[in-house]
Amino acid sequence: MRTTGGRLARAGALLAIIFGLLSTTVGPAAAEWPRTPSSSSVEPRLAATTPLPRVKTDAAGLYTTNAQGQRVPFRWRGANFVRLTAGPNGTSWHSTFEPGLYDTKAVSAMLAQMKHDGYNGVRVYIDPGVTDAKQAHGIGRGNGTTGAIYGPYMDNFADFVKRATIAGVYVVPSMDAFPQNDKYWNRVKAYPGPGGVTNMDGDNRWYMAYGYAAAKKEYMKQFANALATRVGTARLSTILAYQTNNEVAFDSGQAPYNKMSGTVTPLNGRTYDMADPAQRQQAADASLVEYARRARQGLRASADPNALMTMGFYTNNAVGKPGFNGIVPTPGGKPRFPGRPAALSRAQADTVDFIDMHTYPSSRTAYSVQQDLQSSELSLFAKPFIIGEMGARKDIYGYDVRAAAYGMRDLQIATCKLGAQGWATWTWDTVSSLANQDKFFNQIESNGSINGQLAPIVRPDPCR
Repeated sequence: MRTTGGRLARAGALLAIIFGLLSTTVGPAAAEWPRTPSSSSVEPRLAATTPLPRVKTDAAGLYTTNAQGQRVPFRWRGANFVRLTAGPNGTSWHSTFEPGLYDTKAVSAMLAQMKHDGYNGVRVYIDPGVTDAKQAHGIGRGNGTTGAIYGPYMDNFADFVKRATIAGVYVVPSMDAFPQNDKYWNRVKAYPGPGGVTNMDGDNRWYMAYGYAAAKKEYMKQFANALATRVGTARLSTILAYQTNNEVAFDSGQAPYNKMSGTVTPLNGRTYDMADPAQRQQAADASLVEYARRARQGLRASADPNALMTMGFYTNNAVGKPGFNGIVPTPGGKPRFPGRPAALSRAQADTVDFIDMHTYPSSRTAYSVQQDLQSSELSLFAKPFIIGEMGARKDIYGYDVRAAAYGMRDLQIATCKLGAQGWATWTWDTVSSLANQDKFFNQIESNGSINGQLAPIVRPDPCR
């Protein structure tokens, strides 16, 4: 999802109607299940915390290692936690960790409820900010700023990680772009001419241009270093993976894809003919692989060299695209084309460790998640994948939260059988009208209807 927002409902409002939903299927009786965590767990002490086991990957998927050194399969289950603030001209931005807006009580209540319900995962957004210093926010703070990471912002994220560690919840920070300030833009400008942005524009530059990739590489390194300074290297294991991008997309309305002519020489140093659809697609795929390699190099050089890395994608089906056919512009068609996850999944181990796919049912009855994911070549994936966003639009489910709860349960089961090794619902508690987030059911509204179908305390096995 490109945009998000909301406020936290109180943790004690969980699952008043869940037993009506589950009484004939799964779940304990009401009298057997305390619905809220104890009050003593809401504001934990952050100083002494046992680190979480480090999650790793191999050919079989995600896993941890127990005290005997044995491999323990790992499934990441949780939600997206999001706060939005209104910006100029109808825009909005992620303000979860913004100094002055970060809400420790809300965060602790959410994490305590997650722990109580058996979850072990949360996905959050790191705001890169904007270049206009007069509108300064996020981790960059705008033109005139030269710092690698804005300290007060990272302080808040570090606080979140400490609290997540106590709750046993693994965090995925989604890190679009790079901090918007002079330090990183000067890195971009150090690559002029053929080494930088020749015949590239718009979003395409993020993945195809040398300077942009260099700035991203530096960001990955600096972010992990700044976090380690604040939480200690032992607690870095709470980061399931650093996510370089929320949803990779190329733009057919911008160079080099806005014309069926000319050439482009992106990150990998090869030149591609934009008159040939096959080469157009190859330019995007090869650029994405090289971009991921350079971001990975940044992590390798950081205080967290063994960290996992992931990247997020929406499907071709979600935006009405027939497949990966060269990012060819069509009259009246949407210019956004998703990146090709199989290009990364089939690449060598120095790119991403797993793929993050996003799924939103487009019909209550006709939607097939298998067809949706296969529109982005799920069968070609050679690395594990998770569902980092799965959401329920209210109109799709006839504004019936019970139907949406069953829909999300069935979506989880179906994707589990397709091989997914993690899930994060969209969202935990967002109710804001910003970015149309009031059009989606959140996980704990209506007394936790959706939560009651997804909570591991109710369904320990997400495949059943």
